[in-house]
Amino acid sequence: MESKEIQPWWFLVQPLAGESISHFLGRFRRENELTVTMMGKLTGLGGAIARWEKFRFIPAPTEEELTALSEVVQVEVERLWQMFPPKGVGMKHRPIRLCAACYDEERCHKIGWLVEDDSVLLKAWVNIVVGMS
Repeated sequence: MESKEIQPWWFLVQPLAGESISHFLGRFRRENELTVTMMGKLTGLGGAIARWEKFRFIPAPTEEELTALSEVVQVEVERLWQMFPPKGVGMKHRPIRLCAACYDEERCHKIGWLVEDDSVLLKAWVNIVVGMS
């Protein structure tokens, strides 16, 4: 009798608007009860998953890596690219920035909160500062 390999199935998680790759991977892993090590093995990406969850993008992700991730999480590669900072734009790592007003509206960490170019900060921050003066 020939044994058949059982194909895993996953609870799929849809990315939220502006969501960071770190937050998305965390949501996917929690929904499917996966450790970061298990996720690295499933995707064949090893430690890249842990690096991305910590906003460490050196070396930068490749098309091949995102294709492998896409096959597991069932999200298009182009959409995954949108969860990373734009090429050539630096990030402010410490402290991890969060807009409380925006987070209250949608419980999601946005990649735009971490980029060095402050012109992409959300208008809610301006509203908070204006309201305080």
